[in-house]
Amino acid sequence: MNVLSSLVGRAREVGVLRDRLDRALTGRGGAVLVTGEAGVGKSRLAREVTADAADRGFRVLEGRSIAVGARPLRRAALLDLLRSSGTGTGTSGTSPASTAGESTEALLEHVLALVDGATATEPRLLVVEDVHWADRATCEVLMVLARHVATRPACLLLTSRDDELRRGHPVRAFLAELRQAQLVGTVALRRLGAADVAALIEHLVGPVEPARASAIFDRSGGNPLLVEELCAAGALDEERFVDALLTRADRLSPPALAVAQAVSAAGRFVTE
Repeated sequence: MNVLSSLVGRAREVGVLRDRLDRALTGRGGAVLVTGEAGVGKSRLAREVTADAADRGFRVLEGRSIAVGARPLRRAALLDLLRSSGTGTGTSGTSPASTAGESTEALLEHVLALVDGATATEPRLLVVEDVHWADRATCEVLMVLARHVATRPACLLLTSRDDELRRGHPVRAFLAELRQAQLVGTVALRRLGAADVAALIEHLVGPVEPARASAIFDRSGGNPLLVEELCAAGALDEERFVDALLTRADRLSPPALAVAQAVSAAGRFVTE
């Protein structure tokens, strides 16, 4: 069975990513940005795509941006990409472990070399997750990389939360620039509808009563991660569900948290 067929409610998104892989096999690669709120399934989609790409002969290289508190860890995703290549990919044969102290320009050359090594028989898929936590140097390299893959048998797959990027955030400006330059296609993941949530529940735990499926949909709002948490908790256990929500609430600014507290007391539907 195709590994992508197990994703629930994502047929259109899967089609877009499959098309991008198909184009890369003809030497016309490109970049795709997968966006959505926390828990909506960006990483799950990326995992399935990387598995599918590997089955089709792609060499997959992965990196992830990391933040310590609210501060991005400098160039973390770039060093991850070089580390996942395994063999020292710089033009000078430098090993990934020795690149941490190099300039951003040197890291750019090493990362571009990963793409330059792509061939029709060994295309490349570079995956960078959690771009919302990328630092400026990483964004600069990704901008060049998105342009570089467009004429090669290679793809660049980026994932980013769109609920983490307030107005004026530097990564938001970077992503807007990517779109304006037509260097990236965007796949926006939305919450699942009731029918898709019911299908996901059946995939996770088997058939359930319609009333329970409806209750899980109502409590989760269609967010796949919350659906999984509620299924794992059994009979709608409050403690585990609340823990999952509070983890997200902890990241809110004080004004946003005050609004969330007011809405939680007022109910789901309130006027301004």
